[in-house]
Amino acid sequence: MKKGVLIFLLLVSTYGLKAQTQINSLGSYVWNSNDEPKTFNYKLQLSFVNSNKGFPSYGTVLAGGGYSTNQDGGAFQLYFPYNDEYGGIAPKIRLGKFNNQGWSNWETFYTSANANKSSIDWNVKKLHVSDRIGIGTSNPFSKLHVINDNFTVTSQNGILVQGTTIGNGNYTAAIGFGYAGSMDAAITGIQEGSDNNSMGLAFFTHPSAVSTDPKIEAMRITKNGNVGIGTTSTGTHKLAVDGTIGAREIIVETGTWSDFVFDDNYKLKDLEEVENFIEENNHLPDIPSEKEVLENGIQVGEMNAKLLQKIEELTLYMIEQNKKTEKLIEKVETLESKNKELEEKILKLETTK
Repeated sequence: MKKGVLIFLLLVSTYGLKAQTQINSLGSYVWNSNDEPKTFNYKLQLSFVNSNKGFPSYGTVLAGGGYSTNQDGGAFQLYFPYNDEYGGIAPKIRLGKFNNQGWSNWETFYTSANANKSSIDWNVKKLHVSDRIGIGTSNPFSKLHVINDNFTVTSQNGILVQGTTIGNGNYTAAIGFGYAGSMDAAITGIQEGSDNNSMGLAFFTHPSAVSTDPKIEAMRITKNGNVGIGTTSTGTHKLAVDGTIGAREIIVETGTWSDFVFDDNYKLKDLEEVENFIEENNHLPDIPSEKEVLENGIQVGEMNAKLLQKIEELTLYMIEQNKKTEKLIEKVETLESKNKELEEKILKLETTK
């Protein structure tokens, strides 16, 4: 666009030099922005304009065209602002439309005078950058380099990816990943509830080799910070996994343990009492039933503590049983000794007869 303006101005000046013709201004405020484009064809004119006549602001307009005076197509108006306060620093252009469709919208020419100013807004359909983009920095280190104030829990500092449709369960626009123009993985926001500010994160993957197959939501972080893997419903769990978990080691922190079984004041149930409980309930005392586990699952830390409690109780039963066994062995040995003595006495009596 910048080169086009320079070439256009060069052609205009060259034409003026060759024809030895001076373009005089028609004066101030003689044109109205509603003047038909065709009225400027076969002419090259100047006039000073203002916004009261529908132009962008005060400034000079160069108008002309090389086509028929019966056709809007081919006409142009090039607006040069009066100063920074009136019109800014960027020239604008509009063109006559073919088939007498009037004027196009005013479009801004970006030049070195205005394109590099921090106060100028750019509005484009597509933007191609061959190297790097810096936001908040003039020396970007990567393809996109953003420098801003540090993020805080109440700030808006950062890169915002915003959706257009508000509603519970709606996804926002996404940050995508893929090859050959295909978005095969993505991270997006997910509205949770009627309040559009209640937002979680959804992580999508594409397990299929067919590009047109849908992506799946592989993981979600809810607005409360709960994480769901393979499921979007975490309930009250901080981590919900629909599937198996493989790990080298898992550390479960718990607020209680089962060594109270070895306290002197711990009342160990009689084995007969345990037997009666099992016959009546079909599970051990202090251990949830099958029905409870199927309905509510188990808490790993709590269940390990209960299982250890049973192991420690079993150990006490074995110790107690061992003591009883040792006493029985002693009694048996005593009886065997007495029995031997009796046998010897009987033998001696039989010998003396």
